[in-house]
Amino acid sequence: MMKCKFCFIIKGILFLFLNQCSPTDRLPPFIKDGVLDLSNWDLDSEGPVPLVGEWEFFFGVLLEPESLQNNTILLKKTLILAPANWNNFGYDVNNVATYRVLIRPLEYPKLYAIKLPHFASAYKLYINGKFVSENGVVNQKKEIYKPQHLPTVKYVFVDKPEMEILIQVANFSDNISGIVEKIYIGTENFIIKKYAFSIGTEIFYFGIILIMGIYHLFLFFFRRTELAPLFFGLFSLIMALRIAITGEKFFLQIFPDFPWEVHIKAEYLSVFLGLPFFALFLFYTFQQRENYPKTRIIEQLFSQNFIPFSSK
Repeated sequence: MMKCKFCFIIKGILFLFLNQCSPTDRLPPFIKDGVLDLSNWDLDSEGPVPLVGEWEFFFGVLLEPESLQNNTILLKKTLILAPANWNNFGYDVNNVATYRVLIRPLEYPKLYAIKLPHFASAYKLYINGKFVSENGVVNQKKEIYKPQHLPTVKYVFVDKPEMEILIQVANFSDNISGIVEKIYIGTENFIIKKYAFSIGTEIFYFGIILIMGIYHLFLFFFRRTELAPLFFGLFSLIMALRIAITGEKFFLQIFPDFPWEVHIKAEYLSVFLGLPFFALFLFYTFQQRENYPKTRIIEQLFSQNFIPFSSK
């Protein structure tokens, strides 16, 4: 009976993941020389397309849509691969820049959806010359600039066969910069499913790991001599926190004004704090009680008894 239940769970998990695969096995088109050609791709039947490839790039300036009518400005453009950190291409990490891409041909008139990830570290988005979305405050002055990470989905009504996407990005607070995650464009149906699945999956994992953490802390509360549940409980709580503030960042969806510095520090610390807690959990799980070193917990990490197969 247990075997049947286990098989049913495995089949259910496989169904959920396979059901999210792209409806087609073909690779989506790439951006070439600042243009995404969709002539051989059907967004309705083949799914969303990631905006990956050679974006037009204007470093050190925040261009408005109307300024691109000036041919002198267009001559100053360069191409940059995105998503990627612009500092990987030799540009100063603490600066501003403007990205631009043209998407054609598109069916029109029609409503499209764009899935926007977090940028490093503030952005303002224009589509066909109209303001659509922003995170934080984009400005060339560090005193006015304000970072924010908040993935979202926006809807755009297109009344012509071409879409111009213009993104202003500013970064004066992080060690990465620019478009660092994939942007997706597609029909409303596909994008909403993709976004809802990502959010739902993260909340599901968050709930399970949070319950595991609380359960193991209760085990330690009733059996203080067993330290393994304590460290596994703390590790689980840290991992639950990391799930809430990374990926789709559903915690920030609930609290969009949460301080950026606290969020970033928690994101990095969740890795460095999680590892020692998990190591201590393994130590107290697999070591014999009589072999516990008579030292402080931090010192135990560097003791010979911590490594089961260390030479005597």
